[in-house]
Amino acid sequence: MISISASALAYRIGTRDILTDVTFALEDGDKLGIVGVNGSGKSTLLRLLVGEYTPDEGSVTIAKSKTIGLLHQDDAFHVLDENGASANGKEPVDDTVLTQMYAIFPELCRAEKRLAQLQNELDEATAAGDDTLLARLTTEFTNLNNRFIADGGLYYKSRCQSILVKLGFDESYHRRSVSTLSGGQRTRLALARLLSREPDILLLDEPTNHLDTGTMLWLEEHLAAYKKTVLVISHDRLFLDRVTNKTLELEHTKSRLYKCPYSRFVEEKQKWRAEQEKKYQLQQKEIARLEAYIAQQRAWNRERNIIAAESREKAIARMEKVERPENLPQNIRFALTSSGESGNDVLEVKNLTMAFGTNVLFRDLSFLVKKHDRLFISGPNGCGKSTLIKLLLGQLEPI
Repeated sequence: MISISASALAYRIGTRDILTDVTFALEDGDKLGIVGVNGSGKSTLLRLLVGEYTPDEGSVTIAKSKTIGLLHQDDAFHVLDENGASANGKEPVDDTVLTQMYAIFPELCRAEKRLAQLQNELDEATAAGDDTLLARLTTEFTNLNNRFIADGGLYYKSRCQSILVKLGFDESYHRRSVSTLSGGQRTRLALARLLSREPDILLLDEPTNHLDTGTMLWLEEHLAAYKKTVLVISHDRLFLDRVTNKTLELEHTKSRLYKCPYSRFVEEKQKWRAEQEKKYQLQQKEIARLEAYIAQQRAWNRERNIIAAESREKAIARMEKVERPENLPQNIRFALTSSGESGNDVLEVKNLTMAFGTNVLFRDLSFLVKKHDRLFISGPNGCGKSTLIKLLLGQLEPI
């Protein structure tokens, strides 16, 4: 069954074509990798699919009753109120990490709250011996509780907590305010919230940007086992190979769908370009032969020659023209110039300590970087890698 499809989708900004004639269809359970150079329209396509942008041409079709969820690249985390709507600072809300995870299930949160109220009212009605009220409350409690269980009310909180831990938020984070999290942590929390909701069609724009190695491996396994449809933008080839089974390439505003993961797509694309170039050259050779014949017949300029020339002209016009493959997008080019030879000891760090409030990132950090060294900084999310870079640049003051 087709879960989502796009037909002749086009989008422009002013007179500039961003996407033209983008067409594809995905069945339930398909995992699609969307690839292309920067600026090819990948993020724009996702926004068109969820209705954030309106296409200039074409249409998007989503199967009836399918839910859809999108994680933007470097998504800003929106604090939700008890109704699951963006709070936007309208009134104070509980913005702790765990509560904000639960807020993605507003209907279950409201049902849980109402069931607790009903239980208190049932106890009071029982104590008062009010059989009429007791019968009405019992019916409401039973109906609401059955619906609550059917909608996943018994396990949604444990699922939220489990995904938080898998994405690097242990219990020490659960009671922290979202406002205390870094930008990368907030994007990761947005991903956790989206995965907890388990939409039927999951759209992810660079989901691995703020994940450490262990968390990324878990996400790969989770998405590979996800029973529903996934569309993912990523520049990580290994991630795409492990997660996806189809690849949509955006190039020169157009799309081409390949029914294979990234590595095979690269091979299939090269094969297609070679075959297309060969077909183009053969057709051009045939057209050149016909045009030479036409020129010769017209030069003779007898009636039968003119008829023969016109016949060949019609043959050329009837041909389904083979398009030559467009040139591949140019690679990024830049040059790094030397500022001259440095001393042997380029950078020395001694007993560096950094903390934000009571949160100590590292203590007594020391290392030496020598000329021609290549240093790789590794560690779990939140351990202070980016902070270390800012300290080396002088953008932060160490403790």
